[in-house]
Amino acid sequence: MRPALKLEGFARVDLQPGEQQHVCFRLSPEQLAFRDTEMNLLIEPGRYEISIRSSSVTVQATATLKLTGNSRTLKRRAVFFSKICIENIKHPSSNGILPI
Repeated sequence: MRPALKLEGFARVDLQPGEQQHVCFRLSPEQLAFRDTEMNLLIEPGRYEISIRSSSVTVQATATLKLTGNSRTLKRRAVFFSKICIENIKHPSSNGILPI
C-alpha cells in the first residue's frame, strides 16, 4: 500500500520577508516507488503531488508530476534521476501567490 505522504528530501532555504528563491532538486524513480505485497519495489504511472513545506503541516507550494508508461518493478539502486525545479518560492509572510 502506498503511503499518503512521504518525505523524500530536505533542504533549509532561509528567506527574508518579500524575498523569493529558485529551488531545484533531483527526484529518482526509487523515490516514487513503493513496496508491493511481495516486497518488490514498484513504480506505477499516475499523478504525484510534490510539495514544498515550511513544516509537516504547512504547505507553501505544490506541483503535480505525471508519470506515464506501464507499472514497473525496479531493481535496487536505480541510477537515473529527473531534475525538478520550483520557481518563485516566496517568504510565507509575503501573502503572495506561490506560482509554480
